[in-house]
Amino acid sequence: FGSGGGFNGFPQARGQNQVQSKNLNVNTQDPFFVYLELDKNEAFEGEQVTANWYIYTKANVESLDRVKFPDLKGFWKEIIEEVPSLQFTEELVNGVRYRKALLASHALFPIKAGTAVVDEFRIKAKIRNLTQFGWGKPFDVTKASKRTELKVLPLPQEGRTASFSGAVGSYRVSVKTEGRSFPA
Repeated sequence: FGSGGGFNGFPQARGQNQVQSKNLNVNTQDPFFVYLELDKNEAFEGEQVTANWYIYTKANVESLDRVKFPDLKGFWKEIIEEVPSLQFTEELVNGVRYRKALLASHALFPIKAGTAVVDEFRIKAKIRNLTQFGWGKPFDVTKASKRTELKVLPLPQEGRTASFSGAVGSYRVSVKTEGRSFPA
């Protein structure tokens, strides 16, 4: 993850002129943290919720190991992306400049109504902090994303047909035919 060209010796993010800014409930004194973003806080049974796990770092990451991936009990899941190498962009978090990279992205489908919990994604990284004399001595740090609750609503009973199979979502159906007349 070399140096040169960017803030604090970090490489400058390519193709990004303006740095995004966010306020998150995190400790900005930590050299890095793992953060889970869900695209919604509540969903119906079977409705897709997209979960993205990111690493935010102020330090130079020399190595990264996935210690524990979330169990995701209570969800049916599909992998959207599990990145083989980190692609960093710059982002301000609570006024502090970080490099951010996607670790994994999954489509989660809650199985039953109630509260579903997305448990921790724990990683261990060998990092070096930037000091006034250059990069410091490498050290290991283990961090995890916070457990996050998702409110899962039951499917509505009103208007449900007898043949309802439980499929939830938006669907588009099209038919293409050949010819001009068809037997009834």
